[in-house]
Amino acid sequence: MSRKLWTVLAVMGCGLIAGCGGSNSPGGPFTVRVPSTAMLPTYRLGERLAVRPDGRPIRRNDVVALNPPKGADSGACGIPQQPADGHPCGTPTVARSSQVFVKRVVGLAGDRLKVIRGRTYIDGRAAREPFISDDPGCEICNLPKEIAVPPGYVFVVGDNRGQSADSRLWGPVRTRWILGRVVGPAGR
Repeated sequence: MSRKLWTVLAVMGCGLIAGCGGSNSPGGPFTVRVPSTAMLPTYRLGERLAVRPDGRPIRRNDVVALNPPKGADSGACGIPQQPADGHPCGTPTVARSSQVFVKRVVGLAGDRLKVIRGRTYIDGRAAREPFISDDPGCEICNLPKEIAVPPGYVFVVGDNRGQSADSRLWGPVRTRWILGRVVGPAGR
């Protein structure tokens, strides 16, 4: 087979899986498919996204591809009573999941964070979030008791707040588990 054909097959294969090689640090740009409706209206279910692991610090409102804490596999927080006690989950489980999620960073290390009517509040102030989809019936959209995002972690949520399993349920994500920033739809 020609080298060009092998390259095309390799690129197609990377588009079908979460990241080339399954590594936490793919090294270069790669693609992911949006696995759920959690990022509506920003990204659609099944949409292919370009991800760039560029090494720059993660900023608030970045959309990222990540491996969540292992608790995301079952919706478990590292502290069992949260979020039932009105706190977003502030302590994730220790191990990392092999799943790849696409979420938006809303809280950085040191932020005091809570969620009211689906909106994120940082240090007591409502964050500017024009990208979210509200859901009045959302059970995890009212978590008015603050948590502090620990050093080395970020807090991530989906834009479709009522349809997203995210840090509100399973806690902050280690920054080293972020695979890269989503830079937009792949192929554009």
